[in-house]
Amino acid sequence: MDPINDPSSFVDRSSFVDPSSFVDPAALLGIMKQWAWPVGIALFVLVAIAPAVRKAWLRAKRRRGLSRAAERLGLSFERHGALETVDPNLGRLPVFNKGHTKEVIGMCHGEYQGRDVAIVDYVYKVGDGSRNRMLHRQTIGAIRIKRDLPAFILKKPLSLLRRAGALLDLRGFDEQFDEALGYSPVVLTQPRRFRRKRALLGKDPGALRRLFVEALCERLLQRGGSVRIEGRGEWLVCFQRGKLLSMSQLPSWMNELVRTAGHFDH
Repeated sequence: MDPINDPSSFVDRSSFVDPSSFVDPAALLGIMKQWAWPVGIALFVLVAIAPAVRKAWLRAKRRRGLSRAAERLGLSFERHGALETVDPNLGRLPVFNKGHTKEVIGMCHGEYQGRDVAIVDYVYKVGDGSRNRMLHRQTIGAIRIKRDLPAFILKKPLSLLRRAGALLDLRGFDEQFDEALGYSPVVLTQPRRFRRKRALLGKDPGALRRLFVEALCERLLQRGGSVRIEGRGEWLVCFQRGKLLSMSQLPSWMNELVRTAGHFDH
């Protein structure tokens, strides 16, 4: 049959119900107004706490990694370790006396290849306020050596351009803060190549010139220039400023730390 002439093909549109008749627009608007403030406040709180939640999650993940690394290296792990746990004199090194809001995120310590060692994830802040503040995070390797060292800092030289930028850049200020701790530049007579690639600071120039003989300088040049070395008393620390080491880097880093300590033993 022709569908046009088939009565069953016709739809009785009077049976349709207008969907808008189920919702009162005024009532819907009232509900939206009623929930606007609670939803807005909930979103604000969520955005406000998100950074703190992420920070806590990352720190917990980092600590789990350090704990596993400590177990592999035969060391003890402390979640909120204090430097005094290892040695009260360790905290006298320059890196542990900069800035404010200092915190040990995690620490592995014990004996490694016959030496007392510590691996510290260390955080401190430089500057005040929200805009003029910088957070420094780094993994610091500390090792006890077999002699008494004069206080010194060995680092990559600070260029004239970076010194000028230090007036505006807190990273540069952090570099110059060494001198504020009483560490003055020490000029070595030899070797010349060492003076171009490393900056030596200390409190006893005569003792440092006797320590940094040509043979020691040549051995230290074999290590990357970005690694900063500090020494005082029985302790030597090595780190790269602003760098947290990955868990896979720790074993090789520890071996290099032992080799560096060996350079200073003789």
